[in-house]
Amino acid sequence: MKRLLILCLLPGALGAQEMRTEDGVDFSTKDDRVRLKLSGRLHLDAAYFDDDNTPLTDTVRVRRARLGAALTLLRDFTLKYQYDFAGEGRTLDASLSYEGFDPWEVKIGQFREPFSLEELTSSNNNTFMERALPNEFTRGYNTGIAISTHGADWSAAGGVFGDRVVKNVFGAGDEDLALTGRVTYAPVHNNERVAHFGISASRRDVEEGGRVRFATDPEAALADENLVSTGSIRDVDVFYVAGLEAAGVRGPFSIQGEYIHTGLDRDNGRSDLNFSGWYAYVSWSLTGESRPYNVKRGNFSGIEPNRATGAFELALRFSALDLNDGGVTGGREMNTTLGLNWYYRRNLRLMTNLIHVDTEGEGGNEDVNIMQFRAQLNF
Repeated sequence: MKRLLILCLLPGALGAQEMRTEDGVDFSTKDDRVRLKLSGRLHLDAAYFDDDNTPLTDTVRVRRARLGAALTLLRDFTLKYQYDFAGEGRTLDASLSYEGFDPWEVKIGQFREPFSLEELTSSNNNTFMERALPNEFTRGYNTGIAISTHGADWSAAGGVFGDRVVKNVFGAGDEDLALTGRVTYAPVHNNERVAHFGISASRRDVEEGGRVRFATDPEAALADENLVSTGSIRDVDVFYVAGLEAAGVRGPFSIQGEYIHTGLDRDNGRSDLNFSGWYAYVSWSLTGESRPYNVKRGNFSGIEPNRATGAFELALRFSALDLNDGGVTGGREMNTTLGLNWYYRRNLRLMTNLIHVDTEGEGGNEDVNIMQFRAQLNF
């Protein structure tokens, strides 16, 4: 409640003279030297499981309940903060960025590592309710320092991550060190057509005696069990993650896919390991809208309906994850997802996902069907 009260009082404290609401609640002084943008999202999910060997419980839950603020000073310094009240609650974004050397941006604090198209596309704008299986290999939010830049048809970002990177600034932390970067290229990008290509890479040190584990839900965050899992992998010294991505838009039709590979270098005579995953999907806006593309960030924004009745989108995704290698038998999973989205307004969406899950693992094969729904409101 204290965080919410502070966000509500900030506009008055700044003496805001203008307010805009086209994209969030946006306050600014007349000279635009001080600007405050408030944002939020509420995702209410329901999931129903036709389970197999592993019991999965039908449930309804708030998936995300976030409030955020971005305060820009002197046009170049931006302080961001975002908190998710869902579950036990946690801080997501807490960062300071400087854009005075256009087109360069320097950022420090906690924010998303620059890796993967789907990971860097907001949950408000992703085509499906949950990111695909290989997203398990991405780090998401982490503490670090990053530099990004962009051109007319490309973007690049890279940084050093882990609490140790900013230990002298924030006074604590001993998380494993990581170097992460991403480059994208879009030779075609306009309102009707997009051709996007990208590559990401990350190198992560693991402390002596450290362990690594990969496990994921069946593309349903409300599932209370993982159907594939490596368990704890010992004696990992360094692991590498590399990703390839591509996407295309032609009018109301869109395609997108990624392949992510993870390699683990191990000590004490243990064999190295390799895991991988991929996804590919097609989508069709039945009402004719195109997915908007952001060259600067190398990702997609949400569909904006062009008619009073809203926009309808149909999508089909295939995804796979292989967690078997050497003596590790984490299992294999292959999912097929059919999605239907109704964008009543730019910031109000209803989603339905039907997922068929097929796994192979030491614990037994699983054949699971999932039906899940989402009511989404964001500003």
